[in-house]
Amino acid sequence: MKDNKEEISSVFKKAEWKEITLSHDMEKAGLNGIFVSGYAAVGVVIAGSTSDVVSCWTDCQLQMSDLRENKAVGMEKDLYLIFIVLDIDVSELSGLQTIVNDTHVCRKICIERKGRTLEETLMDTPFLKVVVQPKKIDTKVPDAGVVLSEYGMPHHLLKDLSSRSPVAILDRFLAGEYKNEVKSDEN
Repeated sequence: MKDNKEEISSVFKKAEWKEITLSHDMEKAGLNGIFVSGYAAVGVVIAGSTSDVVSCWTDCQLQMSDLRENKAVGMEKDLYLIFIVLDIDVSELSGLQTIVNDTHVCRKICIERKGRTLEETLMDTPFLKVVVQPKKIDTKVPDAGVVLSEYGMPHHLLKDLSSRSPVAILDRFLAGEYKNEVKSDEN
C-alpha cells in the first residue's frame, strides 16, 4: 500500500500538484492521497473492490468537505474524489453509478485499473494529461546547392536557381540548355 501512495504522489508531483499531508481521519476514511493545484483539490482512494468504494465513499466525501477549512484549498477550488478499482464488479454497477452521479460536496470519478500501473490509470483523469515534449526539429535548411549537386545538377543550373527567376529557368530548360547535363535516377 505504501508503494501505491508513493506512486500516486510521484504522478501528481510530476504534474506540479502539491500534496496535503493526510490526517489520521483521512487515512481512516480510506484516502490514499490529497493533492492541490491552482484550481482543484483531488482526493485519491485505491479500493480493493467495488464494494469497498460503496462502503467508504461517504466517509471520504466528509473528509473532502473538511478540506474547505484548509488554507491550501479554501472555498474557491473544485473538489474531486477519485476511486481506483482493480476491476469493477458489474453486479454493483448501479450503486457505483449512484455515487458517481452524486455531485454534492465533490465530483466522484471511478476508474478501473484493468491491469495498468497507477500512473497509467491516473492518466484517465481529467486533471493529468500526458505532456510529450516535441522532438527537437532541426530547423536548418540544407544548402540547396549541396543537395542538388548530389543529384548531378550542373553548376550553372545551380547558379541559375539561386539567381534567376523561375520563368527564365523554365525558358532555358525548354531551350535544352540543361538537358544533357542533368543526371536521372532512372538510369
